[in-house]
Amino acid sequence: MEINIVSSTQLSINHLSYKLIKIKIMLKVKNHRDFACFDYISTTSKHYKLGDVVFKVEDNEVGVIIQIHDEREFRSDMFGNFCVSEVKPAKLSDVKKYRNDLLNDLT
Repeated sequence: MEINIVSSTQLSINHLSYKLIKIKIMLKVKNHRDFACFDYISTTSKHYKLGDVVFKVEDNEVGVIIQIHDEREFRSDMFGNFCVSEVKPAKLSDVKKYRNDLLNDLT
């Protein structure tokens, strides 16, 4: 599991200062190569990394990112090529419901 700070905001209430932090928790597998048939050539992206677990809402599918084509285009082990706008980071509840066999491979 990877935790990234997305944004933070300073808040003052009754002369006390608080920092609100928005985080993104990304489920990852231990080894993305275990889910790929080939050794794909990949680049990097600010959106996702190899091994990240994503959820395709339209089809209720959970996939592991096994290739990064460019900043916004990826390949998963379950639903092939997709655009960043088609998926969101998978939640543990998504994995339990739609791809329970992946639980042992999560970091």
